[in-house]
Amino acid sequence: MNKQKIFKVSVILLALSFITQVATVICMVFLQKTMLKLGILETIFEAHEYNGFLLVSLVAVHIWLNWGWVRANLIGKK
Repeated sequence: MNKQKIFKVSVILLALSFITQVATVICMVFLQKTMLKLGILETIFEAHEYNGFLLVSLVAVHIWLNWGWVRANLIGKK
C-alpha cells in the first residue's frame, strides 16, 4: 500500500474517530440519565476512553504522513 492510500484511509479513520468522540461526549453529558437507565453508561465511558487513545494515535499518523507540509509551513526551512 502506498503512502497516498494510507493517507486516505487514515483521514477516514480519523474523521470516524472524531465523530465517535463527539457522540460519546454527547451521551455522557446530555443523555447520562438515559444511558444509566439502559445500563450502558459504563460502556460509553470505556468506548470514549479507548477511542481517545485511537484518536491520538491517528493524529500522530496523520502528522507523520504530512510531515513535509508541517515542516515547510509551520516550522520553516532551515
